[in-house]
Amino acid sequence: VVTMQDMLKALHEDVLIVDPRGSSFQQAGCIPGAIHVPYSSLVQKDNALKLTSRDDLLEIFASAGITDVNTDQKVIASCGSGVSVCHVLLALEECGRDATKPTFMYDGSWAEGGSDP
Repeated sequence: VVTMQDMLKALHEDVLIVDPRGSSFQQAGCIPGAIHVPYSSLVQKDNALKLTSRDDLLEIFASAGITDVNTDQKVIASCGSGVSVCHVLLALEECGRDATKPTFMYDGSWAEGGSDP
């Protein structure tokens, strides 16, 4: 878990910030530089409780610009309130992201970060 202070620092580092929100990503705003990977794209169409296939997940991440899920870059998942980030973290793990790689969630998410001028 990272704090808002960590996020502010991350904005000046080589960090991948992934935001899985749906339409609110554009409507409500987002953390600068965040990569949009809608949560709905990560789950099965007929069962939102299950991730889509590993191959589909890899393709979804690649089409968003994340071509190497095992990058040494720090990855921070952030959403609106800290709930749908779990889908991103689980999908990265399903794709083989090594548990030793720096992977975090910003639980304050846009609800906190977007309220700070």
